[in-house]
Amino acid sequence: MYNIFESPTIRIELNSNDSLIYLNNLQSIIGTRFADKIYFYGYDIDSKTVNDIVNLFPEKEFYIPINVDLKQKENLSHYAFIYLHDIRKYEKLHSNLVILNIDITEYVDRDDIDYINKLMNKDYVIVIIQMVASKTVKNLDFQRTLSSLELFDFDFYFDGLVKPLSIIREHPCNAYLCNGQNCHSSKSNFPRYLHVTNKGIYPYSAKIEEISMLKEIATHPVDFQEYLNHRYNNSLEHRLFIELNKRLFQEYVMNQMFEYLPWNIFMEKMFYEKY
Repeated sequence: MYNIFESPTIRIELNSNDSLIYLNNLQSIIGTRFADKIYFYGYDIDSKTVNDIVNLFPEKEFYIPINVDLKQKENLSHYAFIYLHDIRKYEKLHSNLVILNIDITEYVDRDDIDYINKLMNKDYVIVIIQMVASKTVKNLDFQRTLSSLELFDFDFYFDGLVKPLSIIREHPCNAYLCNGQNCHSSKSNFPRYLHVTNKGIYPYSAKIEEISMLKEIATHPVDFQEYLNHRYNNSLEHRLFIELNKRLFQEYVMNQMFEYLPWNIFMEKMFYEKY
C-alpha cells in the first residue's frame, strides 16, 4: 500500500454517459487516504457529477477545466487546457492556472513560441506542461523538444509524467527500483501517477493494456484499497510495470541522454520495442 509520504497524482476522465458503478468506484479511489490532488479531464463533463464528488471530499484538492460550469469552492480550482499547436486560437487566458499540452512529435514553430511567450507573460499565471505523442516516436528527436522549451521566457512546471532524470539517478526509488523496506523515504513500488478511465487505470497514462489496472472499473463495484493490496500487488501487471521502469532506467537514465523524460511516452516506446 502507499505509505504516508506518498501522494500519487490522480487524473480522472469523466463523461456524461459514465456508468453509476464507475462513478461510485471513483469515490472509492478518491476516498483513499493517499489521494490528495485530483484532476478531472474530459470534453463532456457533467457539472452536477463533479459538484457531488467535490462536496463529498472537502479535505481533497480538485482541479477541473475552466469550461465546466461550477461555482468556486475552497477545495476547487479551474484550469485552462491549451494545445501548443493551436495556440493562435487563444487571444487571452481565462484562468491563472494553465495546462499546456505539447505534442513532442510535432515541430514547434518559432512564431508559435513568440506568441505563447506574449500570452503567458503574466506574473499570476501558473503553467504546467504535459507532453503527448500523436505519432510514432521510433525516430524521435526528443532533444529538439527540450531545446524548444528553453525558448520559453515564462516559468513553468512539468506534470507528474515528466521526470527530471538527475533526481532519478540520485534517488532510483523514483523509477521504482527499490521498495518500502530498503528505500530511503520508505516509498512503495505502486504507481505514483494514476490515469483513471472507464476502461481501466493506466499507470503514468501509458496506454498499455498489459499494465493497466482495474479493467472492470465501469462494471463491478470495487474497494480500491483492497484491490491494491490483495489483487494488484505483485500481479502480472504490477511486475511488468516495474520491469518497464527498470528498462527505462537502464536505457535513458544511466546514459544521461536527456535532462527530462516524459515517462508515459517512453514507457510505451519501450514496451512496443521489447515485447
